[in-house]
Parts: sequence; structure tokens; C-alpha cells
Amino acid sequence: MATKFSQWLSSLPISESAKLLLFGIPSPKPLTVPKAKSSPEGIIRRNDFQEIESRLEEWLQSPGSTSVDLPLEDLADRIGVSRRSLLSFFQFQLGKNYRTWKSEIKMEKAKEMLLSGEYETVTDVAVALGFRDSANLHRLFRRVVGCTPLEWKASCGHPMTT
Repeated sequence: MATKFSQWLSSLPISESAKLLLFGIPSPKPLTVPKAKSSPEGIIRRNDFQEIESRLEEWLQSPGSTSVDLPLEDLADRIGVSRRSLLSFFQFQLGKNYRTWKSEIKMEKAKEMLLSGEYETVTDVAVALGFRDSANLHRLFRRVVGCTPLEWKASCGHPMTT
């Protein structure tokens, strides 16, 4: 009976390792799965992440970066990297997605604007940052920072009107 099974098994048009897996026969050596091949352009190295980070910092410090409501593709074009590289940077280096990063950057800019004295009200800050109204700024500020813009400003010792 064992010979018929081994003859039938050897006649199957599948690899030896697949036969071992299918029929639960212990393998004499561990099976290895070939790694996916990728082009050198698709590989992100640690130095590339550092380069992306420095370009992002440079862009954020530039005067024209007050509006961070750019689509990911536009931001990638402005800093001179591919969309995929930028997504990988956010995911693997920062541990967050683009939307979360963008919200955090907007709130840092909102904090700077609130303390700068250039804006009289939270509504002025909201308009300058591209929000439709101050309620949207309040909602995002509370989610990211943990309090409203007025509460945050008061905690810094600066009173402000709505």
C-alpha cells in the first residue's frame, strides 16, 4: 500500500516541498520562501529617510508653507521625492500616516499664530490656516492638542478673544 501511495505522490505535478506541505510529511530541512524582487529605485534606505526629513523641515521653514493642505502628491513634488517614498517615510520613520502628520503640523502652526500676536481672534487663525470656520479648527485642535485654542492660549498666559 505504501508503494502505491509513493508512486501516486511522485506522479503529482507539484514540487517536492509542496507535497511535503500538503500531506504533512515532515521536511528534512526548513522550507524557504523566496523574497520578492524589487527594483533599486523602490528601496528606501535610512539615508533616504534622513534626506526626506531634511527636505520636509526645509519646506516647513520656508515662507510659502503656511498652507499645509497640500495633497500628498503635491508635497512629494515640492520636496523632490516620489509619492511612494514619502508614504514610506511617514509609515516607517514617523509611525503615522500623512493625514495625521498634516494635522499635527497644522496645529503647531496654529499655536505659533496664536502666540504671535498678529491674529486677534481664533477665527482669524482658522481662516489663515484654510479652515472653513473656527469650529473646524476647535475640533481638530482639541483632538490633536487635547484642549481648545483658547484653553491652550490661556495656559500659556495669553488671554484671547474668540
